[in-house]
Amino acid sequence: MTAPPEATRGSGQEEKWEFKVEAGHVRLDQFLALQSTELTRAQLHRLIVEGQVLLNGRSAKPAQKVRSGDLVSLTIPPPRETGVLPQWMPLTVIYQDSDIVVIDKPAGLSVHPGPVHPDQTLVNGLLA
Repeated sequence: MTAPPEATRGSGQEEKWEFKVEAGHVRLDQFLALQSTELTRAQLHRLIVEGQVLLNGRSAKPAQKVRSGDLVSLTIPPPRETGVLPQWMPLTVIYQDSDIVVIDKPAGLSVHPGPVHPDQTLVNGLLA
């Protein structure tokens, strides 16, 4: 199995992972879920359907079985731009470290932009 160290995740660059199947006869999506704790099963399923996962050099379906000796290649494209802009707002930070931030979110403040609240959301405030 060849996968980049966790420190490279989120670098904004395309990533390529390769896995050599040692014990097979499991679905491709299940096999990948066992290999990666960083990607959800839904994300892995989408990557397979979009053709970002190759089984022995060919595109595959999520339910396709992998066998011992197969080579699974996974390409993770760079993150898409969200278009969400930073906007300053008064936020009460209860705790923050390099992995998490705990906020005292005011009632009525939308968490993320949507059709009703395109800006002035918690996400906009956290980006500022």
